[in-house]
Amino acid sequence: KVSVSPGEETSIGFAADVAGKSRLILPAPACTVRYAAGEFRAELRLDLPGSVVDAYLQKRRPTLIAGRAKAAPTIDGKLDDPVWRRKADAVDFESWKLDSVPSVRTEGWIAYDDAYCYVAMRCGEPNMSGLKIATEKRDGEVYDGDSIEIMLDTDRDRKTYYHFVVNPAGALLDAHVTSDAKFSSNQERTVANSFDADVKVAIAREESAWVVEVAIPWKDLKVKAPLAGAKMGFLLARARFAHAEETKTPMEVFQYPPLNGWNHRRENFGDLVLGDRGDE
Repeated sequence: KVSVSPGEETSIGFAADVAGKSRLILPAPACTVRYAAGEFRAELRLDLPGSVVDAYLQKRRPTLIAGRAKAAPTIDGKLDDPVWRRKADAVDFESWKLDSVPSVRTEGWIAYDDAYCYVAMRCGEPNMSGLKIATEKRDGEVYDGDSIEIMLDTDRDRKTYYHFVVNPAGALLDAHVTSDAKFSSNQERTVANSFDADVKVAIAREESAWVVEVAIPWKDLKVKAPLAGAKMGFLLARARFAHAEETKTPMEVFQYPPLNGWNHRRENFGDLVLGDRGDE
């Protein structure tokens, strides 16, 4: 508690103890200041400055190693191929606002061979009947309902990247993002309609999860020969609308790694390394 005279400035420091937390940063440290001037009273929430959080995330961005598949998986959504029979590569998905722990579990796997980059995700969902399907049309507004997103920054320039969105109906939106401008929905559709990759997609529904399996051809990403050791930027994300009735909010967004904002913040993408590890 401190008294401040008119025109005076003061600084108050505080420390947040996050020891023992298994998660990267959540919930992000914040404090609430209660202040009064005469009979006037109010509260002000002080969050960490965005630049501080960005620097923290970039310093600790995860490196995910994609194993080389000995045999190409069958794209059927079942995740029973040898390449998927292992612990998930990504499990610590975080809320995009960095203010809470995700309410459901999301898992992601990445593998590759000479022809494709393979991505699989299992989206835990206790309310399967509440899944929102925004469209079943290719390059439609897939992201306006339950969906997963994959970002691949193949040249790792933190500016241009490939964007893939899939929903529980198997609808696909794909785009090659080359602009630094923030997207509106109309801009997203325009970019999507100018890029079509020969992506294989399969969806499966389990009792309490929906699963997506994707094969993205390297040739459409302008990658001639995927070599072990190659580095790329990446993001795996999920939008959950099925919780709307229980929380009265339209959606949750989960990310791996966390970006401290929307999914197009490519400066905070993680690092993907193509490994030479085969199927386990």
